[in-house]
Amino acid sequence: ENRMKLIIITGDSHGLGKYLAEKLLVFPEYYVAGIARSHTNHLRMERQFLRQGDITEEEDVVEFFRLIYDSIRPSESVLINNASINISYWFGSCPNSLKWAGELIKTNIMGSLNMIHWYLKTGQETKKIIQVSSMISDRPEIGKMVYAMTKSAQDMIVKGLVLELVNTPIYGIRPGTMEPMKRLYITDDFANMPDRPKERTSYEAVYDEVQYLIEHGDREMSGSIYDIPGH
Repeated sequence: ENRMKLIIITGDSHGLGKYLAEKLLVFPEYYVAGIARSHTNHLRMERQFLRQGDITEEEDVVEFFRLIYDSIRPSESVLINNASINISYWFGSCPNSLKWAGELIKTNIMGSLNMIHWYLKTGQETKKIIQVSSMISDRPEIGKMVYAMTKSAQDMIVKGLVLELVNTPIYGIRPGTMEPMKRLYITDDFANMPDRPKERTSYEAVYDEVQYLIEHGDREMSGSIYDIPGH
């Protein structure tokens, strides 16, 4: 029987998700599985499984979990709900405001719920959930109203599920502005606006919190949301 700890990361093909996957693979007892739309193919290695898939599509998520649990029987697992999209635009004036709002809501909220739903239904091991939100969830900025709204919803996933999940601890982490910044601008005039000077939250700081929760997070801490400000 495979006694490795299963670490599941959404959006692990780039940015923070990729960084977390690479850092966590250093631990020989971890088996890291990732799902992302931008994976070009499916790759299975000794302690890593990468799957091309869309977390908003139920069929993709079900198949992802099936392939994992057909291969290993972990004693513990952790779902790190990291995947999200960041689209910046003025909601009141952009011609496609509702279209882009729909994309944000679909990925950032429904994608998270889809992963949690099927994660809880699959496997018999001890489980934990780490929801990656953002400090923008209660500190909105110009052009980011809908994005901030979806991050507030991710916080509420943590606050709500802690009332329902008896055996599965759930935690939230809220980084500040990440480095490097990656976002999609819808209009050229908005893209040319200079950024306000900001402190950046490093990937390393987020990793430190994630690793701590993987190893030391318990039921008493469930429902907690941890801010990770920049320095």
